[in-house]
Amino acid sequence: MQQWSPEQIAGWLKRTYPDDPSCQVSHETIYRTLFIQSRGTSRHRSIDINKLLH
Repeated sequence: MQQWSPEQIAGWLKRTYPDDPSCQVSHETIYRTLFIQSRGTSRHRSIDINKLLH
């Protein structure tokens, strides 16, 4: 499994969906989501990108 930073994920989404802002998310949003997920749950859970976008 390749591990990406929130900055890399945000950049990939922007490059992959340049004309669709609904499929883009900032690295701050990803960090915030990871922080919320880590409170009370395992820190080793993978990121569900669909949850970030909707």
